[in-house]
Amino acid sequence: MGSPSSARAAGWTSTVRAAGYVEDIPARSKVGDVQGKRLLAVLNLETGRSAWADGGFAGEKRGINWSMPRLSEGGAIAVADVRAGDNKDRWLVAVDPDSGSTRVIDALHDDAWVREIGGFGPSAQISFGWLPDNQHIWFLSERDGWMQLYTVNAIDEHATARQLTEGKWEIESLALSPDKKYFADRLKGALLICHGMVDTNVFFQDTVRLAQRLIELRKENWSLAVFPVENHGFEEETSWADEYRRILKLFEDNLRTAYMRDRT
Repeated sequence: MGSPSSARAAGWTSTVRAAGYVEDIPARSKVGDVQGKRLLAVLNLETGRSAWADGGFAGEKRGINWSMPRLSEGGAIAVADVRAGDNKDRWLVAVDPDSGSTRVIDALHDDAWVREIGGFGPSAQISFGWLPDNQHIWFLSERDGWMQLYTVNAIDEHATARQLTEGKWEIESLALSPDKKYFADRLKGALLICHGMVDTNVFFQDTVRLAQRLIELRKENWSLAVFPVENHGFEEETSWADEYRRILKLFEDNLRTAYMRDRT
C-alpha cells in the first residue's frame, strides 16, 4: 500500500494546541486525485513461495485495488473485493493460493461510480461475506439502482448472482446472526413480509425459514402475508390491493404514529 507523492493531501488547521502554535493536520488525498495502489500477494508459509494475485480480468494496464481476501471456513477458498482505480468497476474474485490465478465470481460496472457500503479499503465496512455452507457468498450491490442483498455460488464457475431483496429502499448494513444462518437477529423496527408461494426467484421456503427464525428470536412486531397464486412479481389485482392495504397499515401504525408522538 502506498500514497503517490504526486497527490496533494487534504487537511485542516488546528488553532487549539497545547503549545500555542497553529498546526496543520493532514488527511487523505481527495477522491479525484491520484490514489494509493493496493496489490495482493499470496505467500506459502511452508515453501516460502510467493505469487502476486493476477489482475488480468480488469484489462491490460488498468489500475486496480485489492481488499484483503475473506476465507471460507477451513480456508479452502479465498475471495477478494477488487475495485478499478477509476471507481467504475468492482469484481468479487476467487484467488488460487498456490499460483495467484484468479476467477471472477461477480462483476459490476457503473459509468458514474460503483458505490459500496462503508467505502473501500482496509477499514471499510464489510460489504460481502461467506454463508454457512462455505459455497455461497452474500454481498450488497446497487445493480438494480438500489443497495440490495445478493448471493452467488463462489464454487460454480457458471453461477450468476441471485437477488434476495428488492424495492425502492436500501440496505445500510448487514451481518449474519450469531448462528450464521439468518439475518434476523438485528431486527428492531416493524417488518411486513409479502411473498408469493410460487415465487421462482426468491423461494417461498426461504421466507418460511425466516419466519421460524423470527419466532425463535421472540421478535414481536412482524407479520407474514402469503399470496398463494403469485410469482415474484404480483399480477392479480386482488393481490396488489391486499399487499398495498397491508403496507399502508404498516406506515400508519409505525411512521405516522411515531411522527405524531415526536410532535407532542
